[in-house]
Amino acid sequence: MNVIMDATDKSMLTKWYNQGLDLLNQEINSEAVECFRKVLEINPEDQDAMYNMSVGLERLGQLEEALEILTRLLAINPQDYSALFAKGSILFDLERPKEAVEEFNQALIVNTTSLEARYNKAVALLNMEYIEDALKNFKKSLKLDPQHVPSLYNKGYCLLLRGFTKEAMNCFEEVLKLSPEDKDTLTQYGYTLFEMGRNDEAAEVYDKLLNMNPANAEILYNRACIASAQNNTSLAIKYVKKAVELDDSFAEDAKSDKDLDNLRSIEEFKQFLKEIK
Repeated sequence: MNVIMDATDKSMLTKWYNQGLDLLNQEINSEAVECFRKVLEINPEDQDAMYNMSVGLERLGQLEEALEILTRLLAINPQDYSALFAKGSILFDLERPKEAVEEFNQALIVNTTSLEARYNKAVALLNMEYIEDALKNFKKSLKLDPQHVPSLYNKGYCLLLRGFTKEAMNCFEEVLKLSPEDKDTLTQYGYTLFEMGRNDEAAEVYDKLLNMNPANAEILYNRACIASAQNNTSLAIKYVKKAVELDDSFAEDAKSDKDLDNLRSIEEFKQFLKEIK
């Protein structure tokens, strides 16, 4: 459909569109959306206005309307890579990972070397617990960028889920060479060391995490478990108390966790468990 516009319409379109872009760049999203909405009232097929309106709506958390706008855009131009990727991302945020994968696949047909589309497809597959397919796509991401930290980490995580612990640890170590303070990788690396019985190494990793996040209850609790395995009972009790103080959901874990069994004969720990009932 061709929209016939006079000079006044064209002038107003340009004014509203440019104003919308300025507002969007300033993250004044509600007003930006209204500017693009005015553009679309005059020219319902303005693809740039559609896309930018969807960006503003997504930022506002109005995901369903953003999805509707992108669907309209793609009906006009099915090969719009940015719209395909944005639609996939919104579907994932709406907890519709299967549909997200379909959009990322279409985006990859348009742009076969897109790292962001390949990586996000892999994440959606992992979300659906398609571990093997996710792993293949993380590997493809790494062919596009061998130093892509999120892909390296998730490749390691997938390998860990499949039982390839040594290969997973190699991935985590590669990540830590590139990004020594990557919290997710340090956490998974330290936890895996602990599961392997390499308690002293695990303790070093978690001490580093505690320096970075001294008030993180989960890190404190896991460090308590490591200290218990090291027979450092006083340190274990100290950390488990701090963890529960920060997040009382760890109280239930402390009552039954086998990793804290070394503490159960100690009066201080017995008393602590009584107090948190």
